[in-house]
Amino acid sequence: DEIIMLRNLDIPDERADLKITLEHWLFCFYAGFYYNDLKRLTWDDVKNSDLGYYIMGNRYKNGRDYLSPIHKFQHAVEIINRRKGIHPTLIFPDAISEQKYNDKLKELIGLTNIKKNLMNKTARHSFI
Repeated sequence: DEIIMLRNLDIPDERADLKITLEHWLFCFYAGFYYNDLKRLTWDDVKNSDLGYYIMGNRYKNGRDYLSPIHKFQHAVEIINRRKGIHPTLIFPDAISEQKYNDKLKELIGLTNIKKNLMNKTARHSFI
């Protein structure tokens, strides 16, 4: 319910920064990423199979390989498709520092009725 609430959050048009932050957080949730993994994600990491998109790469934290079947989440596929053509290499070239990202997540949660703390690690932990 909280993920649906976040997806449907009405963010004022003048706060494009919060819209981007929310898109980043949701993608981290769908892919099981930490924010540092999102910041490094390249188009070469995104693969297409008969089922749809998946991501194959290695984790920033420990260098271990991972496989993330994002095709299972239509919203993740929509995010990837919206990102095409923004940058030739990086999928999320507009990623900011982790501290600023967490500050913006606090602003986002203030626009909801959710009483939980929203931060970088919450997306991956919620996914798992």
